[in-house]
Amino acid sequence: MFTLKFLRNRNWPFQRILLIGYNEISNFFRQTIESSPRLGYHFIGYVKYDTRDMNEIPEKDRSYVLGNTSQLKQIIEENDIQAVFSTFSLSYDKVNRDKEKIEEQLMVCHQMGTQIYLISENQRWARVGYNVEAVGPFRVLNLRRIPLDHLRNRLLKRSFDIFFSLLVILCFGWNLLPLIIGIIKWTSKGPAFFVQERTGLNNLPFRCYKFRSMYINEESDKKQATKDDSRITPFGHFMRKWNIDELPQFFNVLCGQMSVVGPRPHMLSQTEQYSALIKHYNDRHYVKPGITGWAQVNGWRGETEETWKMENRVKYDIEYIKKWSFSLDLKIIWMTIFGKNAHKNAG
Repeated sequence: MFTLKFLRNRNWPFQRILLIGYNEISNFFRQTIESSPRLGYHFIGYVKYDTRDMNEIPEKDRSYVLGNTSQLKQIIEENDIQAVFSTFSLSYDKVNRDKEKIEEQLMVCHQMGTQIYLISENQRWARVGYNVEAVGPFRVLNLRRIPLDHLRNRLLKRSFDIFFSLLVILCFGWNLLPLIIGIIKWTSKGPAFFVQERTGLNNLPFRCYKFRSMYINEESDKKQATKDDSRITPFGHFMRKWNIDELPQFFNVLCGQMSVVGPRPHMLSQTEQYSALIKHYNDRHYVKPGITGWAQVNGWRGETEETWKMENRVKYDIEYIKKWSFSLDLKIIWMTIFGKNAHKNAG
């Protein structure tokens, strides 16, 4: 319990959450998670359906009201929200009204790659067969339940990420990194590292690190690398064949921005493009992006010049998210090193 409280005070690895609706059930829910750090949630604030009348809210809680539901997307972005809990009623006179509001919230959370849970004001509705989870004394409906929703699974995955990335850096980094940096600087002009904003957990951008494998060009943030891309340096071809250019991403893993295994992070321009074309594209962002992934070891890596190729990659990414297990991560790492697709270009 002491360890959980210690971690909670540092906002790690607990999920930052919003509560939609200011009412008796949402207040009780907030009290429950704040008094029980073992549940794994960190309350950030309320979102009201209507903020015109704030008199109903006690003065001590008004600072926690971040806006209304029409501002939900902006609130999620600005506060780095990982999950949204929305209260709703099952009474006959309110059900149709709440249905429309929930559909709007679902649309926003789907676009943002953010988990949403529904909390009924009547807790007797919960039955086996629904994706029902316990949060203290509450029963909440998880519309997209995945294994990494569970705190113990996230802790296990994060612990392995730290161990494995430190192992790689200590075993190979101290001698390989200076050598690679020297060759890159010697064979082409420009910095040794390529830093690019990519889409990460909850659809939020982060700075992804790679060894620079291309000549300096103005299309690096817009155009994918192709098989015979003239922008790639001779040494860059070698690095990309053996995935050496991805080594700096182990520092992203140590910082908690990436995982060793997960969906590959895409350029922001790709996220914008494909989220409009592929229905469940943003579901990839329910988990941290990875250095390697289920799609890559099954042959779906490299360029995606046609939409159907990205659709297949997304299909494998979502399958991984739904079926995650520690043994699956170990299998993917093994297949990355020794599998038949191990030396094709990473995406």
